[in-house]
Amino acid sequence: MTRRKKHVRHDAQYEARKDGLYSISANGRGVKVGPPITHVGHASRENGSGAADIVQFLDKEGVERELCIPLAVTLGDRRKFTDTLIDGAYPVAGWPKAVLAVQAYLEAEHAKSKQHILIVKIGGWHGPHFLLGPTLISPNGMATGLRWDGPQLLAMEKFRVAGTLSKWQTRVARRCAYSSRMMFGLCLSFTAPLRALLDVEGGGFHNHGAPESAKTAGLIAAGSVFGGGEKNGHYVPWAMTDAGAETLCLIHNDVLLCLDELDRFDTDPVRGAKRLGPMVLDISGEGSRTISHRASIASSPVKGALFLSSGNSAAMQYVAKTGQEPIPGMASRIVDIPLPAEGEMGMFDRLPNNKKTGQPFDHSDYARLIAVASLKNYGHAGHIYLQKLVQERHDDPVRLKRYLLDRMNYFTAKTRDAVPAGYDQRVVRRFALNRPGFAGGSNS
Repeated sequence: MTRRKKHVRHDAQYEARKDGLYSISANGRGVKVGPPITHVGHASRENGSGAADIVQFLDKEGVERELCIPLAVTLGDRRKFTDTLIDGAYPVAGWPKAVLAVQAYLEAEHAKSKQHILIVKIGGWHGPHFLLGPTLISPNGMATGLRWDGPQLLAMEKFRVAGTLSKWQTRVARRCAYSSRMMFGLCLSFTAPLRALLDVEGGGFHNHGAPESAKTAGLIAAGSVFGGGEKNGHYVPWAMTDAGAETLCLIHNDVLLCLDELDRFDTDPVRGAKRLGPMVLDISGEGSRTISHRASIASSPVKGALFLSSGNSAAMQYVAKTGQEPIPGMASRIVDIPLPAEGEMGMFDRLPNNKKTGQPFDHSDYARLIAVASLKNYGHAGHIYLQKLVQERHDDPVRLKRYLLDRMNYFTAKTRDAVPAGYDQRVVRRFALNRPGFAGGSNS
């Protein structure tokens, strides 16, 4: 049986330089023993566990890489440490002393590093900072480090920025003004980061109506506030596993989650009807599995995502048509919003004239213009909005909260007579939350 090699402390000192890692002798002379590598900082999860080190280097193709190496690996078996470096694409080939040197270098750097990096599995607010995909937005003069961990890394591309803000304003936002439902979706995007600041529970809204009525274009436009690209922009299909929904909630915490094609949620309608209610509660933050999982990785309470959904059928109808009853709490967590029964203009309330024909646009053609523009211009409005929101929260959080609550209370007072008796007040608060979201989006 092969004995496990014990970790051995080394007296040699190592220094990272631009052209490589050097071993420094007692007389101060340096000998290059490995490719360049830089210690970025020591890291841990928000609860203090998972001590690790973040390093950066170039792989053999010259591509910049970043690797998170657990401290237990650095202080442990040499073979496991070697495997970690190789799996992370650090080019050790041809450098027989590189592994030993990097291991000793990291041990020393971890002990003296003052740069602490939080390893997180959830986006949104982290103290005064806001993590939007790969971008950390902080108040002026305040710097810290955060790094994503887990399968959420695969979705970072959805939070990119492309095109220009002016084109997004004229070709997306201005065109959406012809549809109250599309404008509602845009405002909901700006609303999502406010939810945690005002202690409003998670949940969503579901646009439903005939096929080809521009529902998907509305989702693409709403998602373009904070990111987009690729074929679907920022939205994802309802057809997903329970684990996939959990990952999406972590990524979209404090950011709008856009879900399309509810009718394709599950290939088995009966099974889908049974899964939908628990998944809606999980996404909203009410499911026991979601809450217990998040409590173990976040330092502050997470109350679920704010989401916008679409489909041909109402969410309650999707469940009822299989002969089942919606589970308790589902109706207050996903609010069905029907499209006009006539369906001649789909999501739109009115349509502008086409300059070429002098006649009103066909709703499908106009929706296509919005979708195409959203896939080319995205992310700018949300990033600018968050920079202002983060700074305002840092400068005067009391004033900001008072302003937001005033906007919500104004909406509640104006609509009090129109709300049916006994209507769930959690839904009213979610609608009211969109009032300051509208104000924020208008100023971006």
